[in-house]
Amino acid sequence: KQEAQGRRAQINVAIASFVPKPHTPFQWCRQMTLEESRERINHLKAKLPRKGFKLKWHDPYQSLLEGVFSRGDRRLSHLIEEAWKDGARLDGWSEHFQIDRWQQAAERIGIDFDWYLRERSREEVLPWDHLSCGLDRSFLEEEYDKSLARTYTPDCRYHGCQKCGLCDFKTIRPVVNRVDEKEDAGDNVSKNVSKEQGRLQPPGAEKKQSPLTVFRYKVHYSRLETARFYGHLEVLQLVFRVLHRAGLPLLFSQGYNPSPRVSFSSALPVGVESHCEFFIMDLAKPIKQTDVVVAELNQQFPDTFTVTAITVKTKKAPTTQLVSYQFVLPESVDLEKVSRRMEEFLALEQFMVERVKKKKKKIIKRERNIRELVRMMELDGRQIEVDLIHPHNSAGTNPREILEKALQLSGEEAVLTRIVKKYSRNWMSDS
Repeated sequence: KQEAQGRRAQINVAIASFVPKPHTPFQWCRQMTLEESRERINHLKAKLPRKGFKLKWHDPYQSLLEGVFSRGDRRLSHLIEEAWKDGARLDGWSEHFQIDRWQQAAERIGIDFDWYLRERSREEVLPWDHLSCGLDRSFLEEEYDKSLARTYTPDCRYHGCQKCGLCDFKTIRPVVNRVDEKEDAGDNVSKNVSKEQGRLQPPGAEKKQSPLTVFRYKVHYSRLETARFYGHLEVLQLVFRVLHRAGLPLLFSQGYNPSPRVSFSSALPVGVESHCEFFIMDLAKPIKQTDVVVAELNQQFPDTFTVTAITVKTKKAPTTQLVSYQFVLPESVDLEKVSRRMEEFLALEQFMVERVKKKKKKIIKRERNIRELVRMMELDGRQIEVDLIHPHNSAGTNPREILEKALQLSGEEAVLTRIVKKYSRNWMSDS
């Protein structure tokens, strides 16, 4: 037992209502009611000391809905549509979630939440029985009985097959990465995973290894049409999966949570299309034929993503970029007003925009002259060609800010405007 030193220890306790999931031993269990969830939360709030403990809990109403959809059937597709018609959006965020919408939608179409959360008999045909995850139903039943008896199930990687039905011992079988026998067993209490070596390594072993030869490539791609709705984190996960499926010898970071050694261009705002995105990947082996790899990546990517080239990445210092955009205005926009506002904006030397940031519970307000960041703006029919400077290591602007602030479009008009990032290049100031 080691005592905390310095400041008083703070223990965070996070709890949530248990949601029984399909294809698990608890798929037959009932889910606790809202009243039971609130009772247990209040009990913990009353019992935990006020000092040194911080209790966090998942909204019981969200857990209720998760339970409904976890063990629901096809009828819930109508519930989703009805709730959407009532305005349900972004319900994963507590500030947007309103259980009343879902309850009213369920009542209109005759869906009873309690019926989905009830206990199921083992003879009942479950909505997901036609789907197979590889586990035998008898194994799940045995595991459920073991859980009631508090009986431990040994790890099949070390204690033999537990007959779950998943392994055929030809293509699917347990795989255990073992430490090299030459390494000191005393150093293997905490182990890091070395993806390059493909086996368990003791802490600090990466320092003993000879430096790896890294082959760094820059992958250029476009993302158009519906790909504009992907968030930056979704693009990251998509690229990781594509590189894995393409079978590229990708290098991974060291440590307890290895991640692919891939870096990305600046995050593209949601709703913006682009012809000039890129990511940089570190490989353990060189690419012999880039055209073959381009074709393989395009086969793995969705149709709205297209890899255009792969080049060897050289070390260059980050620079300020000049980015060219094309705006296609919706029919609702008055072109005469846009033309007049554009002339007024271009005639100015300064156009100050206030930025508000929250830092350590303090509101910080700053102003930025966005006029100096607009190098060119031309109107042609309903299309606007704009060149924006994206400074390195300083505040810049973005296309929607130009539309809403400089051209005074409404928020809805700015969202409906099609924005396409055409190309970018290094920018050297006039000075």
